[in-house]
Amino acid sequence: MHEVEVAGILVDAGGGRGGGTAVAATWAQYAMWQAFQELAPDHHLFNIAWSQAVPPGTSRAAAERAGASLVVACESLRTRLIPSGAGLDQVLDATGCIHTSISRCTTDDVANHVEALQAEMRGHAFDCATQWPIRIGWVMVGEDVARVVFTLAHTAVDGWAAGLVSEAFANLLAGHERVERPGTLQPREVAAYEQSEQALRRSRQACAHASSVLADAPERVFRDEPRPVDGPAFREAVLRSRALGRAATHLGAETGVGSAVVLLAGFAEALAAESGTSQLLIMATAGNRTLPGTQDAVCAMARETLLGIDCGDPDFSRLLPAVAQASLRAYRNGHYDKREMDRAVAEAEAARGTQIDRTVWYNDRRRPRPVSPSTAPTARSLAADASRTRLTWPAAYDRRLNLTLALDVLDTVGDLRLSMIADTRVVPAATMSRMLYRLEATIVSAALSLGLH
Repeated sequence: MHEVEVAGILVDAGGGRGGGTAVAATWAQYAMWQAFQELAPDHHLFNIAWSQAVPPGTSRAAAERAGASLVVACESLRTRLIPSGAGLDQVLDATGCIHTSISRCTTDDVANHVEALQAEMRGHAFDCATQWPIRIGWVMVGEDVARVVFTLAHTAVDGWAAGLVSEAFANLLAGHERVERPGTLQPREVAAYEQSEQALRRSRQACAHASSVLADAPERVFRDEPRPVDGPAFREAVLRSRALGRAATHLGAETGVGSAVVLLAGFAEALAAESGTSQLLIMATAGNRTLPGTQDAVCAMARETLLGIDCGDPDFSRLLPAVAQASLRAYRNGHYDKREMDRAVAEAEAARGTQIDRTVWYNDRRRPRPVSPSTAPTARSLAADASRTRLTWPAAYDRRLNLTLALDVLDTVGDLRLSMIADTRVVPAATMSRMLYRLEATIVSAALSLGLH
């Protein structure tokens, strides 16, 4: 058993902002907080956790200074969320404490202690009204920090912002200030913008888009009734494929739609084939980082957006531009007030006289990278890469909220990683496997059809 010490880092923002004044929460804070409430009693499932390396010889004192500086610079990490009437307020603190955990081990046992500490920290929910949405853990060998473990509340950050937190901590630990683009927004500025006529107009447009998509959406994507299963209902399958990454990049460049559209189209094609539904409704994640001042903003911005795709044409080359247009419309309509969106969805369902299934999810979580010229893959190299594709089943879960099937796209070293979680009462493991391999085969085949030698 791993013994864990509990400590804390006192933080004083000094000349920074804070002082407990309540202002309206951002749209994303409210949406995340509402989802957090719906997860009861499993609130901890809404935590975001990761670990990262630190330079050899890093002292605990240096790591704590970097942690304190991080929270001073990133106001979302010292912001509490407090219900107010029918709404939600955000309160920015000038002083407070970061709760920390320390796990001590030998050099040979660092990985085990990191895994145990991350599980321990992630397994406890945050009290959004009284606690800061960040915990930090130190895995220590002797007097040095060997690795740092972060757990953040999803109400404070999305996946993009979590990456910014990781980068900022590394820079602060190295003695550099956090560098961000001029005009970068903090949560209070985001909330102020969302009261503007421009933002309210965007929200109305997003609601109108959702109503239009729902008018043509299938009542259910997967039509089969749930079947009983032994053990946890939700399983995760992970496909690691170098061939898929190379083929998607090449196909996206040659067709001009980009690899993101190629992968989304591959998912839609596989989903249509396995569900038997050609008219699809997919809940895609819009990053909302194109708004002014949000590229470096450490706060939650990502939201779900409704994506309607017609896969009636079996020609994948014609599906690509259709998916490009549909995704552009969806991602342009990802910034909205969830209370208004909930009303729009309810009205659309009332007009059709049925509840519409919104439990199929897609999230391309790759971080944008500079585009550099690359050599086109050959048919032989793609075949060799495809022979090394691996499918694993790393996790199972008793519960997932509003989910029949979800696909996340992630980068790993040298490979593309597809993580699929599905309710196996509706989507059996064999179907999950077929979908992932079909997605890879479809995109590799489309790349080969361009005339690779």
